[in-house]
Amino acid sequence: MTRDVLVICFVLAWLTLPSAAAEQYSAINKAPAQSPGKPADQSPAFNFSIDGSVPAELDSNINRVAHNPTADFSYSPYLKLSALTDLRPDLTYSIYADTSINRYLQYFNNNGSMAGVGTQPTKKWDALQLGAVYQWNQYYDREFRDLLGTSNDFGVFLRYSYLTPDASFRVKPNFSVTSRLDDHLAVQRYLYYLKVEFEHKLVDRWSLIFTPRVRFYDYMSSQSGRHDWVYAASAGLRRRITEGLNFTTTVGYENRNSNMPGKNYDNWTIQASLDFSYTIFRSKGGAESDFLQWYTH
Repeated sequence: MTRDVLVICFVLAWLTLPSAAAEQYSAINKAPAQSPGKPADQSPAFNFSIDGSVPAELDSNINRVAHNPTADFSYSPYLKLSALTDLRPDLTYSIYADTSINRYLQYFNNNGSMAGVGTQPTKKWDALQLGAVYQWNQYYDREFRDLLGTSNDFGVFLRYSYLTPDASFRVKPNFSVTSRLDDHLAVQRYLYYLKVEFEHKLVDRWSLIFTPRVRFYDYMSSQSGRHDWVYAASAGLRRRITEGLNFTTTVGYENRNSNMPGKNYDNWTIQASLDFSYTIFRSKGGAESDFLQWYTH
């Protein structure tokens, strides 16, 4: 049942793409005629962006084990390159490639060294967003040593962002459902994920942040019958260095409760992270589609 609902939602999201393209084509053909010396406005605007983080973290239970935990320091830099276009004012479509490095690989917990490519259509209603995601991933041992496996992730998500009129407080809930399939399209597991980000502006460029998270893993295939609940929360301070560049420090706690013996764990974390998000360049579309404007967001 869950798989059927997920597939239906993903297909419905993708079905909006042809209709959006048709609407755009219709709008172009209905546009008033251009003067002989002026080219027609026929291409949509698009932009290319780069996002990432460079976190350093101290974990009390670096291997996420039930007994004899080991504390250690780790790093897991993340980088994402995206190309996005507006199919219409309320519908965007993007393709992207991302990668991360982690010397402590935990394949089933979405940690470790990986590289992937994906695509994502997103429907917007002001501050509310509904979208679908497909991503193909490769997972590696330690820092991109041996290839351990590949996966196909299909998902849907619902996001909302609320900002008070004085811009001093922001709440961003995010709910997603993801199905992970292997290269033979056999389902490996379902993931239900809820995250809520709270941010309260303090003074100048400083903000207080708090982020609770809940994940539920429903495993299939070789681990069929395994169910994991993972509860986590982190709190700390964020400083905006420049537009698109932040420095964040947090203290966090994570707990996994599994029905499979030996899979429970607790982990305390202290993290410092440099996070960035920039649009490298943007096309204005139409006659100005070759003009690339550099800016940050």
